[in-house]
Parts: sequence; C-alpha cells; structure tokens
Amino acid sequence: MADIAEEQRKCHERISLMKASSAGHRLEAVCGVSARLSLGRSGRTSERAWSYLVRVKVPLDAKLMPHKHPEDRIYTVMSGVFYIGLGETFDGDKVNAYPPGSAIVLPGETWHFHWAKSGEYVTQVSAIGPLGLEYHDLHNDPRMQQAVAFGSAQSANPNTRP
Repeated sequence: MADIAEEQRKCHERISLMKASSAGHRLEAVCGVSARLSLGRSGRTSERAWSYLVRVKVPLDAKLMPHKHPEDRIYTVMSGVFYIGLGETFDGDKVNAYPPGSAIVLPGETWHFHWAKSGEYVTQVSAIGPLGLEYHDLHNDPRMQQAVAFGSAQSANPNTRP
C-alpha cells in the first residue's frame, strides 16, 4: 500500500510541475493554434533533458511560418492532414501531406513550416527537451508580436504595470 501511495504522490507532483511550467511556452498566439502539454515540462528551466508529449491543434488555413527546434521531434498525425515543408522560406508548393496515423521524424535544427491547407489537423509531438522554438524571421514570431502589443498598450496606459 505504501508503494502505491508514494507513486500517486509522485504523479501529483509531476502534474503540478507540468501545470506550473506549461504557461512559459505557448503557441496559442499563432492563428488560433492550441497546444496542450500532456507530459513533461516546457521552457528552459534546467539543463537536464526530459521527455515531453504535446498535442497541437491547428485550424483551417493557419500557417506556422519557418521555424526550428533544437530537439529532434516525432510528429504523429492524430486527425486531419498535416502539411509540412522544409526550408527557411514558406513555400506552399513544397509542403508534403501526411494523413492520420502518419509519423514524421524531424531532426533538431531543421528549418520547417506547417500549413493547415485542407482543414484543421491535430498532431502529437514527442521529444526529449528542453522544448525550444526559434522563428527564421522574428516578424513571424507571435511571441514578439504579443510583446510589441503589450508594450504599446503599456505606453498608451501609464497606469499599466509590467
């Protein structure tokens, strides 16, 4: 009985850690994209490697512009058709279509882009982190756009605290 209680306690600690750290890495700002961390931690909270699993839901016609991740990733298509292209420039003619059940291995530091060309899709991404994301063109990084918008709102309202 003590072993079961200890495992439950450890599980609750991992879930609490996941909830606390998952806010640091958000994709929701990209054209209605939603991401749910299912296992692991996000952000660069330590140098130690850890496994993660995230589900990403992308609405019709959303484009994730050229970006790369430091970690090797495995994408599993859960639903819809996943379109992915390789390169530093978005080119809709160079995307490959992957139906549900497909698995795609993408080496770390590979510039790539996604497009929900034919409809919404859901992928499950698994890797060993820390999870990272770098856009080729900073103007396409929704985190930068949010920071600019936040800064504009701050300067327009002097009562807003950082």
